[in-house]
Amino acid sequence: MVLRRKVAYTVVTPIPGFIPRQLALDILHSHSEVITLNPLVLSHRPVPAPRNAATDEYYSTWYEIVERIQCLPGVGSTISFVGCFHDMPWGLQTHVYAPMGIDLRNRYHIAGNQPGIEQPDARRELGLDAPADGLYLREDIEIRCNFALTSFVRAQLKAASREMIRRFIKKAELLDAGILQAMMDRGRLQTVNPNDRSRPLPSNSLLLSPPLPPTSPTLPAHSNSVYKRLPPTPAVVELPADSPILTKLWHQGSSDALFSNCSTPWLLVSTCLCSIISFVGSSLVGFGFGFLLLLILVLAPLFLLLLHIRLLLRLSYFVGRRLIRCRRQPPPPRPGGPACVDMSGGASGGNALGRELLPANVVPRHYDLTLEPDLAKFTFDGTVIIDLDVVQDSSSISLNTLEIDVHSAKVSCDGKTVSSEPRISYDENKQVTKFDFDGSLPKGGHAQLEIKFTGQLNDKMAGFYRSTYKREDGSQGILATTQMEPTDARRAFPCFDEPALKAKFTVTLVAEKPLTCLSNMDVASESDVAEGSKKSVRFNTSPPMSTYLVAFIVGELNYIESRDFRVPVRVYAPPGQNIENGRFSLDLAVKTLRFYERVFGIDFPLPKMDQVAIPDFAQGAMENWGLITYRVVDVLLDEKASGAATKERVAEVVQHELAHQWFGNLVTMDWWEGLWLNEGFATWASWYSCNVFYPEWHVWQTYVTDNLQSALSLDSLRSSHPIEVPVKRADEINQIFDAISYSKGSCVLRMISVYLGEDTFLDGVRRYLKKHAYGNTQTGDLWAALSEASGKPVQDIMTAWTKKVGFPVVTVTEDDKAGTFKVKQNRFLRTGDVKPDEDQVLYPIFLGLRTSDGVDTELALTERETVLKLPRGDFFKLNANHSGIYRTSYTPERLEKLGRAARDGHLTVEDRAGMLADAGALATSGYQKTSGLLSLLQGFGSESEFVVWNEIISRLSAIQAAWLFEDAALRNGLESLMRDLVSPKAQKLGWSFSDDDGHVEQQFKAMVFEAAGVNGDKAVIAACKDMLHRFASGDKAAIHPNIRRSVFGVAIKYGGKDEYDMVMRLYQSSANSDERNTCLRCLGRSQDPELMKRTLGLLFTDEVKDQDVYMPVGGLRTHAAGTEAIFAWMKENWDTMYKRLPPGLSMLGTMVTLMTSGFTTQKQLDEVERFFGDKNNSGYDQALAQSKDAIRSKISWHGRDGDDVAAWLKAKGYMG
Repeated sequence: MVLRRKVAYTVVTPIPGFIPRQLALDILHSHSEVITLNPLVLSHRPVPAPRNAATDEYYSTWYEIVERIQCLPGVGSTISFVGCFHDMPWGLQTHVYAPMGIDLRNRYHIAGNQPGIEQPDARRELGLDAPADGLYLREDIEIRCNFALTSFVRAQLKAASREMIRRFIKKAELLDAGILQAMMDRGRLQTVNPNDRSRPLPSNSLLLSPPLPPTSPTLPAHSNSVYKRLPPTPAVVELPADSPILTKLWHQGSSDALFSNCSTPWLLVSTCLCSIISFVGSSLVGFGFGFLLLLILVLAPLFLLLLHIRLLLRLSYFVGRRLIRCRRQPPPPRPGGPACVDMSGGASGGNALGRELLPANVVPRHYDLTLEPDLAKFTFDGTVIIDLDVVQDSSSISLNTLEIDVHSAKVSCDGKTVSSEPRISYDENKQVTKFDFDGSLPKGGHAQLEIKFTGQLNDKMAGFYRSTYKREDGSQGILATTQMEPTDARRAFPCFDEPALKAKFTVTLVAEKPLTCLSNMDVASESDVAEGSKKSVRFNTSPPMSTYLVAFIVGELNYIESRDFRVPVRVYAPPGQNIENGRFSLDLAVKTLRFYERVFGIDFPLPKMDQVAIPDFAQGAMENWGLITYRVVDVLLDEKASGAATKERVAEVVQHELAHQWFGNLVTMDWWEGLWLNEGFATWASWYSCNVFYPEWHVWQTYVTDNLQSALSLDSLRSSHPIEVPVKRADEINQIFDAISYSKGSCVLRMISVYLGEDTFLDGVRRYLKKHAYGNTQTGDLWAALSEASGKPVQDIMTAWTKKVGFPVVTVTEDDKAGTFKVKQNRFLRTGDVKPDEDQVLYPIFLGLRTSDGVDTELALTERETVLKLPRGDFFKLNANHSGIYRTSYTPERLEKLGRAARDGHLTVEDRAGMLADAGALATSGYQKTSGLLSLLQGFGSESEFVVWNEIISRLSAIQAAWLFEDAALRNGLESLMRDLVSPKAQKLGWSFSDDDGHVEQQFKAMVFEAAGVNGDKAVIAACKDMLHRFASGDKAAIHPNIRRSVFGVAIKYGGKDEYDMVMRLYQSSANSDERNTCLRCLGRSQDPELMKRTLGLLFTDEVKDQDVYMPVGGLRTHAAGTEAIFAWMKENWDTMYKRLPPGLSMLGTMVTLMTSGFTTQKQLDEVERFFGDKNNSGYDQALAQSKDAIRSKISWHGRDGDDVAAWLKAKGYMG
């Protein structure tokens, strides 16, 4: 046990009147110069922050300092230690981690005033004996150390303070007189008169320690004094003994000021270590061992001298105590430092994981980006100035570009031009531009790369692109906007386009004066450009962030605003959209930001939050920090014209993107295989917050049939992938934005939160966010935080769930005589043909045993199988509320008992819906007969809950889809079964709506109404046709928004050209995005060959935006004729589709899946394989593999159970 004590005190020292404030600040901010004034310093260098550094210190400037010390008479050695330096507008903060556990924190504040020079005069501080006039240095010193050392350390610090002031003042005198400019040139001091204004220092030479992330109101700006900030010294400084300026200063008697042993607090380390014996003696006296140590020191000095090596080793323990703990696992990369980099140079991907990464010879710290888009020519001009830290001696710089023309470049280092015309080469395959030059960038230097370039405002919805919209007068408008994730920032500007290479961004947009300009940060300044018709809008500098989060928008935009949050929150939309439809999203954003701040324990760190509706958008939304972009339909909600499902979708998307402001933006995965840390967390958080705000929606019930089933469905394919999927190339990244990263990722979090308990889980989440704020992480960092919060081995439990593909099925068998039941786990595949080598993983499974006594959340299966005791009363069910990620296969007898328990109300809604989902999946894979599933579903006819009915309809629909190309009599029998199940429920609930209908009830009515209609319920079909005709005749109240899709789809399916034309006219005339999307989705329901041809003719024309091409395809694949038609169209129009939807973008994979996965026969699978056999599948190969797997599963399913299903239908009277 070591007793520690904290001592704090303040020292005030007047500063001579001839020294201006800015010069005093510049001296404090020149870290390297101050360090090297100590003659004991052998070298120093910037280093990454230690892994266990405090969050608010992590992005300060850190140094490792190496000193020569004398431990015993005649015995010397070197020691190293680390400290952080943090520049502030008023001075400097330092924190030194000294040996022996001595912790020194100092604040140096240039306070006071200079009458007649500064206005207004600063107020005098009270209680400090501060001078009434003039500047003074206020030192706030805090010491934490062994209580026995406190007096000694304090005395040394006070001596150090006096010497520091003497040196400080002497330096100022020399600077003011022009004798010394603290600048190193290749290890030698050179003199520059700072009063010489004829050649101001270039801005790139400034040494700027990154300020604290803006978690509080903006700090005051630096003074605009004419004094320039001192340039940096090299990372490792060697002072030549024959330096003429040193000799001159020595003879001038300045050595005492320039080379004091006690110059700054971290120099105390030398003094303390020279007195190490006294330290140890004093410490041990405090514990009663001082006399023994003294005796040893008196009688055995020679013995101690011989053992000085052991003493030095002991000292190294104290010095490295923190670092040793850090090295147990590799530290996370500091922003700008990739987790895995190719140290060999070149973007060849020679790193251990095979990733194609940029060379690690330089690291970006700041981008100054200026862009000027031309909305008439669809081009943009740009200039980017990138500040770089040089990690290795370098004669080249490589970064990412794509479809950008680089016109010129200039390379400089430490204020000097290295090359004004570097040689430029481009590797198109790797999307890397390389700048070679004859000069060299020295390791430890601060370089700057300036590039002038032009690019295209493309129509691919990637990078810096154009989006079109219709104004109210019918004219077309152009909006320039961005979509950078995952790797399209390189389309907008040359950059280091990897998530771990975080940097700060200062963006300037040049545009026509009437246009709105937006970026991640708020506006710093706006000025007219020389021509007069344009303006230049400069935004404040961002915190460190990844390139994929950078965003900027130029165009006509309207907005609404709320000031009910700490920072302004706005919703923007282009003309032609009713901006008031953004009110729901605006109010929800304000509530959600407040909620997330409280739950996550960290304030939203940016000065504003904008949400923008973009007319052309490939994804649902994008979480750009402070500037979220959305599809129009996912942020603008007309509550009078939209249904309950649409409202829930908007809420989920808004809360998902806002969660990203913490998960993904503040804390970012270090590489794309950690995408789930972004998307899984955001998905989980959106459902969590939605449940808090709208408990009546019962979203956790819906979660079981939504996210959980989406994850299990995809992960049951042989072509699935682990949550942490290895990603090597940029064109692979888009394919992992799927149900594994999103849904399975969130399910993993839900599972561990149930196991740990919500409070403990959130405690771990807060620890994770605070520790890694503004940094990059790996999955292990999350597990470590949760382990710390819970005291449980989370990493051991969870690793298999993220590192391994797939999930298990738990088979339950019972032994009534022994009163036991056995549970056994195996890999689950939808095709049911698991090979032995695919069944090697043993998952830690939380069994969640539900009995009449409650739920056992601790019971787990960690082996292949185990035997458990049957609970009393013979009632049990595994996976309570289906928080576990697995299927459960029961015996038919147990399944029958569970069915009775469900009807008797002994199972929760989640249990009932999950049990049906498991039964459906097990029938698909052959674990159970499909006839048993049909009987089970039929037995739930009296069910009263929406979520359970959702699963009933989903499972019957899956059977219909698998038998889509089978015998017509069998298909009609399945349709009759569905109709018999849902029609009574539809008639009972009705299809009229009132204000008294709850959110869930509205969705329930709409769902069963549609299921009855598309399966041939004559009453529903007649009602749909009637409502559509009345609606087309002008009665806009004829169709309630909740059943708009049902009415359009059913009327088109069972109608003809008239109904098709009515819906088409509405699509062409409506200004409501939700309504237009519904029309587009329903046109494909028609099975008329001519109307199907018209529907396909809409694709890639001006009628349908590229972002929406999948919608009519989705309608066509609901029937056999349409499924064949879309594949035939794809084969004929492949070149057009490939050109409009390049493989690097996710839309192509989506279309391939939609146009192929509906097939069910071997002949059709062969056609798919033949067509794609000679194609380059890069960029969509995973989507194609998953589609073929889905076809195979249906082939094996109806091949195995075709006769079984037919026999059941005949027995029940659904087939003749």
